[in-house]
Amino acid sequence: MDSKEAIFRTHSALSEGNTLAYLAEGELFTSTEKGISPLYELVGKVPAGAVFADLIVGKAAAMLYLLLRPAAVYGETMTRAAHSLLQAHGIDVSFGGELVPCIVNRAGTGLCPMEAAVEFLDEPSRAYEAIGRTLEALKSGSG
Repeated sequence: MDSKEAIFRTHSALSEGNTLAYLAEGELFTSTEKGISPLYELVGKVPAGAVFADLIVGKAAAMLYLLLRPAAVYGETMTRAAHSLLQAHGIDVSFGGELVPCIVNRAGTGLCPMEAAVEFLDEPSRAYEAIGRTLEALKSGSG
């Protein structure tokens, strides 16, 4: 399967109600779970060169993608920072509509907590740790 077909298949999976889809070694995997958790859990488990489609790609997700080493990432909504970061690392990147300046939290009252956790980080492994801490804090109600 060529790259364009792989991108089409993963992108099409988003229109079927999925929030994340990836194609690796000819198999399509999907998730309907909201937030960054499904992507976070894939780090270290997906072979390099996979093709991803994601509903929302901010800097936090982009840092996780750098650890996953995909061939391509499509974001239905994508920030300028995420686009620049992925592109600078040679990842084929595309998005739906326009690039947005930031990802806001679910209440719409401020920056997404995952974006805030990685805002000043440049190292993907440190971002992974910060995202993990933030996910734990949110689960325990202290975030």
